[in-house]
Amino acid sequence: MSENSIFDVHYEKPLHSIDISWAGIKKARVPPIKLGDIWLVPEVSIYVDLPGAYRGVHVSRLYKAILLVKRLPEEGLSVIETIATRVLSDNEYAERARVTLSARVISEESSEFRGYRYIRVGVILDKSGVRGYESSASTVAITSCPCALKVAEQLYSKPYTHTSKLRVTVTIKSKRSLIDSLRLLTAMSRVLSELNNYLKREQEAMLLRNSIENPLFAEDVVRLLTVRAVRECSDQLDPRDVIVATAKSIEPLHEYGLYVVLKATIGSVLDTANATSTRSEL
Repeated sequence: MSENSIFDVHYEKPLHSIDISWAGIKKARVPPIKLGDIWLVPEVSIYVDLPGAYRGVHVSRLYKAILLVKRLPEEGLSVIETIATRVLSDNEYAERARVTLSARVISEESSEFRGYRYIRVGVILDKSGVRGYESSASTVAITSCPCALKVAEQLYSKPYTHTSKLRVTVTIKSKRSLIDSLRLLTAMSRVLSELNNYLKREQEAMLLRNSIENPLFAEDVVRLLTVRAVRECSDQLDPRDVIVATAKSIEPLHEYGLYVVLKATIGSVLDTANATSTRSEL
């Protein structure tokens, strides 16, 4: 019996003919992919909408599209558009598709391996074209507390303070452009003291000195990252696009953590950053 002669239960009418917003595969693992000097360890999620007249989506068709991730070394992160286009082509009942690729970034830098960085890109596509892009980058940084430092200097004339680890993430949502998450990650790294896995004694002392001499609240960090990211990518963005920066602090002195969220339009961030630059020049 041929496959074409087998009845397809997915086309049956469901008991309740209610549209389903998204159905599909969440976080399918794929083999590590080398991209330049780094390795990506990706997971791909892929969804389509399902009209109320159909009972279920064809998961095998979705997974077949995921295999296109093998084109990533040639196409870069925009391969998610290729996957989404194939999904809409293969699933005639779907009006839109959503594809997300998230990946751990593994690199070798300064005689050590680093695997705490992550990227994420996503696209929503319908039959008229792209509806929106989303790009994220995430890393871990070291900060020192400016409040404890100031109080210790006033009370003891000594620069006592504590350090914290921050998981920081920047996400840009754009109608026009897919921002390269690796470019975003590089921009973040320039303004942060990231984790180091291999430190000699002198390097450890220097890391602590730099942190104490430049103390930052988590709130300071998300503002700095927001401005840096927007300036880095402003040539690809519309003023109405949105940026979201978050920081989750692993507190050394408390059992709870601190969580900070900044959400703003690209235009408002540029206006604020330009005004700050103007005041600094006066």
